[in-house]
Amino acid sequence: MSAIDNLENRQHSYYNVSPEEVRKELQTILDSEQIPPLSMAQAIKLSKYSTYILYRHAKDLCEEITSKRKAHFLRQKEIKLNQIKYDVIPIVEKLLEEGIYPSETIVEQRIPYTVFRKELKILIDEIMEELLKKVFNYNRLVGL
Repeated sequence: MSAIDNLENRQHSYYNVSPEEVRKELQTILDSEQIPPLSMAQAIKLSKYSTYILYRHAKDLCEEITSKRKAHFLRQKEIKLNQIKYDVIPIVEKLLEEGIYPSETIVEQRIPYTVFRKELKILIDEIMEELLKKVFNYNRLVGL
């Protein structure tokens, strides 16, 4: 079947669409355990229905598909940031022991992989804040 035939079938399917079938098809996509989850654009390509039909009969499921994918990538970003932080903490501590201020440039040179500067700056600031809290609490405990 050519792309033109497929498009014609989709256009003619407007008149005899079963909302239950549309919802069932989208629910199957939503329930799939594919990693990463399909985007709505990918779901539309896989579907035998047009974008208009999908959103007209199952807007809530279309929004769920989009939300599921967005949540997946937000989780992945959080995992990545936690891993970077885990790798950066010893570098920052070692630099401080050596009497070197842990700037983004110096820390970036010591990380064995590429990191975005903006993310690195935020993480270094968090780590420095945590270290200062530890030092402050320690000094308070020993009476300094």
